[in-house]
Amino acid sequence: RWPSASEMRARVQHLRERRRRAASGELACGHCGALSAATFRFCPECGQSRQVAAAAAPVDVAHAVPGVALPLVGRGPVIAELTAHMTRSERPATLLFVGSSSSERATLLRAGFAEMGTGVTVYQATSDPSGLATAFFPIRALVAAVLELPPVCSHDDLLAAVASIGLSARDLPGIAELFAQESPLTHLEPLVRRRELITSALRVLRAAATRGRAVIALENVERFDQPSLEIVRRLAEDAGDVRVVISSSVSAVEPWPPLRRLEIAPLSTADLQ
Repeated sequence: RWPSASEMRARVQHLRERRRRAASGELACGHCGALSAATFRFCPECGQSRQVAAAAAPVDVAHAVPGVALPLVGRGPVIAELTAHMTRSERPATLLFVGSSSSERATLLRAGFAEMGTGVTVYQATSDPSGLATAFFPIRALVAAVLELPPVCSHDDLLAAVASIGLSARDLPGIAELFAQESPLTHLEPLVRRRELITSALRVLRAAATRGRAVIALENVERFDQPSLEIVRRLAEDAGDVRVVISSSVSAVEPWPPLRRLEIAPLSTADLQ
């Protein structure tokens, strides 16, 4: 990734200029940078000769040295407990996964996914990558994944998808509201629309288990918007047959209701060494 947007913009402009030159048959002078027709033998600005250099000999590129894959030291028990929670069926269905480093939580979650093997569908969602905390961003992504729909879809697609997971047409207005589509709820009071949206979204998320064993992994909920957090809390209280893992920072778990909790402890001295 580019270190900054300005550097990326400069590179894109450079590539665009090169394509324009190639399309117009112009070349830049290697001495002063002035553009002129490729047929000119000398630069019309500085007089520099445009002798075509001999083809350079192919460069012998050294083979890449294989890197060293560092193992996850001292995290075996955490990964084992994560995997056990996601694969078991007894209650409670929700696990609050707590740690100070979001990257470490993400790494351990993915290690747990790899340990589960096949037969389990993981629905993963995180906060709005733009940092704007757009309302319902992670919930909309989850619902679209469960319904197997793109984030932008038609009303007919929504109706067919809702029916495909065994829900009735009464959930369609709430889902349409979530996808910012016109529905019978459009002219109702905001509180009524919000209530129907939340109820329908929860039904869809709980219905993820109708197609087989399912895990909903919610990463970095400390960055979620407040409307999404309301749905996450209600899902945590009653997830149905779906297993739920909520990844959060230590400072953001205080207002949460009592849930089964797995906290990442500091590495021991031996593991650190």
